[in-house]
Amino acid sequence: MIKGVFCQLITNFGGTKEMTNRNYCTNCGEEMPIDVPFCGNCGVAKGTANNFCANCGSAVIAGSAFCTVCGAKLLVESMQQNNQQPAMVNNNQNAGNTNQNARHHSNLLPWLIGGVFVLIVAVVILLPKDPNGKFVYQKIDTSDSAKEKITKTFTISGEKYTFHGVVKVQQSDGKYVNAGTTDEKGKVKYKKDKIMFTNTNGTSIVGNLAKDHKSIIYDGQNFKKK
Repeated sequence: MIKGVFCQLITNFGGTKEMTNRNYCTNCGEEMPIDVPFCGNCGVAKGTANNFCANCGSAVIAGSAFCTVCGAKLLVESMQQNNQQPAMVNNNQNAGNTNQNARHHSNLLPWLIGGVFVLIVAVVILLPKDPNGKFVYQKIDTSDSAKEKITKTFTISGEKYTFHGVVKVQQSDGKYVNAGTTDEKGKVKYKKDKIMFTNTNGTSIVGNLAKDHKSIIYDGQNFKKK
Protein backbone atom coordinates (compact mmCIF):
# COMPACT_ATOMS: atom_id res chain seq x y z
CA MET A 1 0.00 0.00 0.00
CA ILE A 2 2.92 2.38 0.77
CA LYS A 3 4.26 1.71 -2.72
CA GLY A 4 0.90 2.57 -4.19
CA VAL A 5 0.72 5.86 -2.29
CA PHE A 6 4.27 6.70 -3.39
CA CYS A 7 3.35 6.12 -7.03
CA GLN A 8 0.26 8.27 -6.58
CA LEU A 9 2.42 11.15 -5.26
CA ILE A 10 4.83 10.88 -8.18
CA THR A 11 1.99 11.02 -10.65
CA ASN A 12 0.31 13.95 -8.94
CA PHE A 13 3.50 15.99 -9.11
CA GLY A 14 4.11 15.33 -12.77
CA GLY A 15 6.45 12.37 -12.32
CA THR A 16 6.79 9.55 -14.83
CA LYS A 17 4.39 6.63 -14.46
CA GLU A 18 6.28 3.74 -12.95
CA MET A 19 5.99 0.15 -14.17
CA THR A 20 7.21 -2.07 -11.32
CA ASN A 21 8.44 -5.64 -11.35
CA ARG A 22 6.24 -6.40 -8.36
CA ASN A 23 2.78 -7.88 -8.32
CA TYR A 24 -0.20 -6.95 -6.20
CA CYS A 25 -3.44 -8.74 -5.45
CA THR A 26 -6.23 -7.19 -7.49
CA ASN A 27 -8.73 -8.09 -4.76
CA CYS A 28 -7.09 -6.82 -1.53
CA GLY A 29 -4.07 -4.82 -2.81
CA GLU A 30 -1.45 -6.79 -0.85
CA GLU A 31 1.90 -7.42 -2.51
CA MET A 32 2.40 -10.99 -3.73
CA PRO A 33 5.09 -12.89 -5.62
CA ILE A 34 4.77 -12.73 -9.39
CA ASP A 35 4.81 -16.52 -9.89
CA VAL A 36 2.11 -17.23 -7.28
CA PRO A 37 -1.41 -17.84 -8.73
CA PHE A 38 -3.33 -17.08 -5.50
CA CYS A 39 -3.08 -14.24 -2.99
CA GLY A 40 -1.62 -15.34 0.35
CA ASN A 41 -3.68 -12.72 2.18
CA CYS A 42 -7.20 -13.17 0.78
CA GLY A 43 -6.86 -16.37 -1.27
CA VAL A 44 -8.37 -14.89 -4.45
CA ALA A 45 -6.86 -16.04 -7.78
CA LYS A 46 -4.63 -13.60 -9.56
CA GLY A 47 -6.45 -11.30 -11.97
CA THR A 48 -9.98 -12.36 -10.97
CA ALA A 49 -10.90 -9.07 -9.24
CA ASN A 50 -10.65 -5.42 -10.25
CA ASN A 51 -10.33 -3.59 -6.95
CA PHE A 52 -6.57 -2.81 -7.06
CA CYS A 53 -3.91 -2.40 -9.74
CA ALA A 54 -1.73 -5.50 -10.11
CA ASN A 55 1.30 -3.33 -10.98
CA CYS A 56 1.29 -0.71 -8.21
CA GLY A 57 -1.43 -1.85 -5.79
CA SER A 58 -3.42 1.37 -6.10
CA ALA A 59 -7.19 1.37 -5.81
CA VAL A 60 -8.90 1.11 -9.20
CA ILE A 61 -11.70 3.37 -10.40
CA ALA A 62 -14.66 1.26 -11.55
CA GLY A 63 -14.88 0.94 -15.33
CA SER A 64 -11.28 2.03 -15.95
CA ALA A 65 -9.21 0.21 -18.53
CA PHE A 66 -5.92 1.50 -17.19
CA CYS A 67 -4.62 2.32 -13.72
CA THR A 68 -4.94 6.06 -13.04
CA VAL A 69 -1.77 5.98 -10.92
CA CYS A 70 0.81 4.00 -12.90
CA GLY A 71 -0.95 3.66 -16.27
CA ALA A 72 -0.73 -0.14 -16.28
CA LYS A 73 -3.42 -1.98 -18.22
CA LEU A 74 -5.85 -3.61 -15.83
CA LEU A 75 -5.73 -7.41 -15.82
CA VAL A 76 -9.46 -7.93 -15.38
CA GLU A 77 -10.18 -6.24 -18.74
CA SER A 78 -7.85 -8.68 -20.49
CA MET A 79 -9.42 -11.54 -18.60
CA GLN A 80 -12.89 -10.39 -19.67
CA GLN A 81 -11.77 -10.26 -23.28
CA ASN A 82 -10.39 -13.79 -22.99
CA ASN A 83 -13.67 -14.94 -21.48
CA GLN A 84 -15.54 -13.43 -24.40
CA GLN A 85 -13.44 -15.30 -26.99
CA PRO A 86 -14.83 -18.77 -26.19
CA ALA A 87 -18.34 -17.38 -26.54
CA MET A 88 -17.41 -15.97 -29.94
CA VAL A 89 -15.89 -19.33 -30.89
CA ASN A 90 -19.03 -21.10 -29.74
CA ASN A 91 -21.19 -18.71 -31.75
CA ASN A 92 -19.04 -19.31 -34.82
CA GLN A 93 -19.24 -23.06 -34.26
CA ASN A 94 -23.03 -22.86 -33.89
CA ALA A 95 -23.28 -20.79 -37.06
CA GLY A 96 -21.07 -23.32 -38.84
CA ASN A 97 -23.21 -26.20 -37.64
CA THR A 98 -26.35 -24.36 -38.76
CA ASN A 99 -24.90 -23.75 -42.21
CA GLN A 100 -23.76 -27.37 -42.45
CA ASN A 101 -27.24 -28.61 -41.51
CA ALA A 102 -28.79 -26.26 -44.06
CA ARG A 103 -26.47 -27.59 -46.77
CA HIS A 104 -27.27 -31.16 -45.73
CA HIS A 105 -31.01 -30.51 -45.97
CA SER A 106 -30.62 -28.76 -49.32
CA ASN A 107 -28.73 -31.80 -50.63
CA LEU A 108 -31.54 -34.09 -49.52
CA LEU A 109 -34.29 -31.99 -51.08
CA PRO A 110 -33.79 -33.20 -54.70
CA TRP A 111 -33.80 -36.81 -53.51
CA LEU A 112 -37.02 -36.28 -51.57
CA ILE A 113 -38.70 -34.63 -54.55
CA GLY A 114 -37.52 -37.43 -56.83
CA GLY A 115 -38.79 -40.08 -54.41
CA VAL A 116 -42.23 -38.46 -54.19
CA PHE A 117 -42.41 -38.23 -58.00
CA VAL A 118 -41.50 -41.92 -58.42
CA LEU A 119 -44.11 -42.88 -55.82
CA ILE A 120 -46.83 -40.90 -57.62
CA VAL A 121 -45.93 -42.48 -60.97
CA ALA A 122 -45.99 -45.96 -59.43
CA VAL A 123 -49.43 -45.37 -57.90
CA VAL A 124 -50.80 -44.09 -61.22
CA ILE A 125 -49.41 -47.11 -63.07
CA LEU A 126 -50.71 -49.62 -60.55
CA LEU A 127 -54.19 -48.12 -60.26
CA PRO A 128 -56.75 -50.03 -62.36
CA LYS A 129 -57.69 -48.20 -65.51
CA ASP A 130 -61.29 -47.61 -66.56
CA PRO A 131 -62.62 -50.75 -68.27
CA ASN A 132 -62.56 -49.16 -71.72
CA GLY A 133 -61.87 -51.26 -74.78
CA LYS A 134 -63.01 -54.57 -76.25
CA PHE A 135 -63.86 -57.62 -74.15
CA VAL A 136 -64.24 -60.80 -76.22
CA TYR A 137 -65.72 -64.22 -75.47
CA GLN A 138 -65.14 -67.08 -77.92
CA LYS A 139 -66.32 -70.66 -77.90
CA ILE A 140 -66.61 -73.56 -80.31
CA ASP A 141 -69.71 -75.61 -79.58
CA THR A 142 -69.59 -79.25 -80.69
CA SER A 143 -72.71 -80.40 -78.87
CA ASP A 144 -74.73 -80.55 -82.12
CA SER A 145 -73.91 -82.45 -85.25
CA ALA A 146 -72.49 -79.27 -86.75
CA LYS A 147 -69.79 -77.29 -85.03
CA GLU A 148 -70.64 -73.74 -84.02
CA LYS A 149 -68.19 -70.92 -83.41
CA ILE A 150 -69.61 -68.31 -81.07
CA THR A 151 -68.00 -64.87 -80.71
CA LYS A 152 -69.36 -62.16 -78.42
CA THR A 153 -67.82 -58.73 -78.01
CA PHE A 154 -68.47 -55.90 -75.56
CA THR A 155 -66.97 -52.56 -76.59
CA ILE A 156 -66.91 -50.12 -73.67
CA SER A 157 -66.23 -46.40 -74.00
CA GLY A 158 -66.81 -44.32 -70.90
CA GLU A 159 -70.43 -44.81 -69.79
CA LYS A 160 -71.58 -46.38 -73.07
CA TYR A 161 -71.24 -49.86 -74.51
CA THR A 162 -72.09 -51.84 -77.62
CA PHE A 163 -72.54 -55.58 -77.88
CA HIS A 164 -72.06 -57.67 -81.01
CA GLY A 165 -72.63 -61.42 -81.09
CA VAL A 166 -71.93 -63.75 -84.04
CA VAL A 167 -72.71 -67.45 -84.44
CA LYS A 168 -70.97 -69.31 -87.25
CA VAL A 169 -71.74 -72.87 -88.32
CA GLN A 170 -69.21 -75.20 -89.87
CA GLN A 171 -70.17 -76.63 -93.29
CA SER A 172 -69.31 -80.02 -94.69
CA ASP A 173 -66.35 -78.52 -96.49
CA GLY A 174 -64.99 -77.29 -93.15
CA LYS A 175 -65.75 -73.61 -93.69
CA TYR A 176 -67.80 -71.52 -91.26
CA VAL A 177 -70.74 -69.40 -92.36
CA ASN A 178 -72.77 -66.86 -90.40
CA ALA A 179 -75.86 -68.33 -88.78
CA GLY A 180 -76.98 -65.23 -86.89
CA THR A 181 -75.92 -62.00 -85.24
CA THR A 182 -77.02 -60.02 -82.24
CA ASP A 183 -76.41 -56.30 -81.64
CA GLU A 184 -77.14 -54.24 -78.57
CA LYS A 185 -76.13 -50.96 -77.01
CA GLY A 186 -76.73 -49.07 -73.81
CA LYS A 187 -75.09 -47.64 -70.72
CA VAL A 188 -72.57 -49.22 -68.39
CA LYS A 189 -71.78 -48.55 -64.72
CA TYR A 190 -69.10 -50.13 -62.60
CA LYS A 191 -68.05 -49.99 -58.97
CA LYS A 192 -65.18 -51.97 -57.52
CA ASP A 193 -65.73 -55.56 -58.75
CA LYS A 194 -69.22 -55.13 -60.20
CA ILE A 195 -70.26 -53.93 -63.65
CA MET A 196 -73.85 -53.38 -64.85
CA PHE A 197 -75.00 -53.25 -68.44
CA THR A 198 -78.37 -51.56 -69.14
CA ASN A 199 -79.63 -51.74 -72.73
CA THR A 200 -81.92 -49.29 -74.45
CA ASN A 201 -84.95 -51.35 -73.42
CA GLY A 202 -84.11 -50.80 -69.74
CA THR A 203 -83.01 -54.39 -69.09
CA SER A 204 -79.99 -54.62 -66.78
CA ILE A 205 -77.57 -57.47 -66.18
CA VAL A 206 -74.79 -57.31 -63.56
CA GLY A 207 -71.43 -58.92 -64.19
CA ASN A 208 -68.19 -59.34 -62.23
CA LEU A 209 -65.26 -57.08 -63.06
CA ALA A 210 -61.71 -58.32 -62.37
CA LYS A 211 -59.54 -56.19 -60.07
CA ASP A 212 -57.16 -55.41 -62.91
CA HIS A 213 -60.12 -54.58 -65.20
CA LYS A 214 -58.85 -57.07 -67.77
CA SER A 215 -61.78 -59.48 -67.75
CA ILE A 216 -65.55 -59.54 -67.18
CA ILE A 217 -67.68 -62.47 -66.10
CA TYR A 218 -71.05 -61.85 -67.78
CA ASP A 219 -73.89 -64.36 -67.77
CA GLY A 220 -71.42 -67.07 -66.74
CA GLN A 221 -69.12 -66.31 -69.67
CA ASN A 222 -65.56 -64.94 -69.39
CA PHE A 223 -64.95 -61.92 -71.58
CA LYS A 224 -61.23 -61.10 -71.84
CA LYS A 225 -59.88 -57.71 -72.75
CA LYS A 226 -58.14 -57.52 -76.11
